[in-house]
Amino acid sequence: MRPVCAGGGFITRTAAANAVMTASQHLEIALTRRRGSDLPVRIWERLTGHPVAGRAARVAVGQTTQSLLAASAVTMARLMSRVPVVVAIAAESLFLVMTNAAVARAMNLGDMPWAWSHRELATDLTHKTSLATAAVLLTRGQHAVER
Repeated sequence: MRPVCAGGGFITRTAAANAVMTASQHLEIALTRRRGSDLPVRIWERLTGHPVAGRAARVAVGQTTQSLLAASAVTMARLMSRVPVVVAIAAESLFLVMTNAAVARAMNLGDMPWAWSHRELATDLTHKTSLATAAVLLTRGQHAVER
């Protein structure tokens, strides 16, 4: 049985999930007054070998790399369509945290989660869980909570 594709196709679900994570980040930054992360931009710079100059370009690159993360979340949500919702969200959240950290670590831009402070771990889990929740619910449709 195919999951309901609420909200349109893959690109629409990816954009919506990305928007949810962006909103989560902006809300958390406003509440904690923490400086926004430049890790997505630094990853892009390391991959391309070119610096990203200018605020607009940095925002665009940050959204591009975050969109790739959202696309992987939507894909994973689709693959876990037969897994209970809560389990799928938890598994996907942990996978997203670990994958993101592994990429940063492989590029020598960050540590693995077990070396992070409790606050850093809580912040990243919050954002990845918002992304995973959006991806799972958007992929499963309006009846997701009933499953």
